Amino acid sequence: MSPAERPVIELGRPGDEGLPDNEAVIAALSAPTPGPMAQRLLLLHFTGRRTGRAFTIPVGAHTLDESLVLATSGTWRHNFAGGGDAELTWLGERRAARLDLVTDPVRVANGYLRLIRLYGPAAQRRLDLTIHGDQPPTTADLRDAVARYGLSLIDVRLLTPGPSAPADPVAPERTRA
Repeated sequence: MSPAERPVIELGRPGDEGLPDNEAVIAALSAPTPGPMAQRLLLLHFTGRRTGRAFTIPVGAHTLDESLVLATSGTWRHNFAGGGDAELTWLGERRAARLDLVTDPVRVANGYLRLIRLYGPAAQRRLDLTIHGDQPPTTADLRDAVARYGLSLIDVRLLTPGPSAPADPVAPERTRA
């Protein structure tokens, strides 16, 4: 595909081969003192709707409008269409949560655009995206990425008290969500 035909936004980042695998990230985030990676990552624990299997996956934690959201294109997101219960291990604490997949593509595109602006140069790493070109993506570019790759947001409502949303929007994150 020529650069002129390439979409402005693509999934993944070049150079991800050196990142720790999910098992290493899960082990680190499961520790009583998980370290700095826990500022931007959490573990999501849920049971698959169709399979009944238990899953634990590392996911990036993001804040929009002072609310915790997850940004992903992972197929696991469908477990939270219409809402679903889960648990999060975040900052060394395991907590009950209610997750709800955002189904409005315009809201998802606008949310990603806001996160890209918030994170600046770190957005590609934080959101697991490659953004081509010298200009920031437009809402239309993000709507295309939502349709093309299934970029999604998941609203999180924490059901038990615990740590607040992350304060530093550019802290390093070293794994995919």
